[in-house]
Amino acid sequence: MPNGMAVIRMMPRVVNVMALNALNAMIHARGDGRRIRRAFTYDWRMYTLPELKDALLEAGFGDMEVWSEGWDATGKHGNGTLYKRTRLDHSDTWVAYVVATR
Repeated sequence: MPNGMAVIRMMPRVVNVMALNALNAMIHARGDGRRIRRAFTYDWRMYTLPELKDALLEAGFGDMEVWSEGWDATGKHGNGTLYKRTRLDHSDTWVAYVVATR
C-alpha cells in the first residue's frame, strides 16, 4: 500500500430497542502498517416519517411531502425517477426525501 494510503471500513449496527431506531457505526482504518479499530464512532437516531412530520408541524411548517425513487422492472434497482409518496413499503433499504414548506 502506498505511503499515507488508508483503507477505511465502516461497520454499521442497527439497534431497535423499545422502538428506538438507532444506528451505531464504527469506522476502522489501516495504513502504513498500522490498524486503528474504532477510529471514529457515532450514533444516529433514525426517525420515522410520522415522527418527522410531527416535529416539522410543531416547528411551524405547514406541509410535508415525501419523495422516493421508483424501481426498475426487476424491483431490485432504482429507476432514477423520484415520485411523491403517501406511504412507503417495508424494504431492506430505501432513501426518502422530505420536503417541508411554511
